[in-house]
Amino acid sequence: RTKMSAHGPDPGEKKMTGDEPDPGDFYPTGRLGFNANGLAWLKSKVIDDDCGELWRIHEDLYDLSGFVNSHPGGKDWIILTKGTDITEAFETHHVFGVPQKLLDKFWVKKATNPRKARFTFEEDGFFKTIQRRGAVILRKVGTGPTLLSTLTVDFLVVSFLLMLCLLGVYPSMPLALVTAIFLGLSNISAHNWFHQADKKAWRRFYFDLSLTSSRDWRVSHALSHHLHTNTYQDMEVS
Repeated sequence: RTKMSAHGPDPGEKKMTGDEPDPGDFYPTGRLGFNANGLAWLKSKVIDDDCGELWRIHEDLYDLSGFVNSHPGGKDWIILTKGTDITEAFETHHVFGVPQKLLDKFWVKKATNPRKARFTFEEDGFFKTIQRRGAVILRKVGTGPTLLSTLTVDFLVVSFLLMLCLLGVYPSMPLALVTAIFLGLSNISAHNWFHQADKKAWRRFYFDLSLTSSRDWRVSHALSHHLHTNTYQDMEVS
């Protein structure tokens, strides 16, 4: 973009061609190594966010170690994100908000360094406005998977296991193909449970039937891709 003055383009302003990297999008430490696994992404985030042993939300640092066992979403979300800026996760995963009194119990100090992410969450901004409208609907329809979704993924997994047994007894290419299809569909469906609270999300472990890590994918998909979509922090658009 070219800076405009009252009399047209500013002659002292360099023209942008559209090919330059966005100067506002932070380039993370170890960016080229993110494809290894989600835990590598978290380790890099710990370095860049510079929160020490604390958790950052907006401009404040909290010690959530005493909240691990009480977190409604489960231990994993707290344990995995120690030492990082969790502002995006905090704002997007708590659709109905979090009582300030609860946060105050774990407050330690103000952060001294600016946030790396550019996302903002002003109360009158786009995101918070849409979130408030969505919360009204979600209170009526609920936030968990539907019964149909649950029955579908269970059916796919049971079908895969049955086909796998048949394949072991009667090995053939057609049976192998059908078994692979059921496994692939089971994986795709299990992804829906990556975003759920731990106590409701045990079906995410169906994903591990393909010998891939549901924990790694939970990080790369729910914490990286969904919260930092199409930025350098998004592992899934490498």
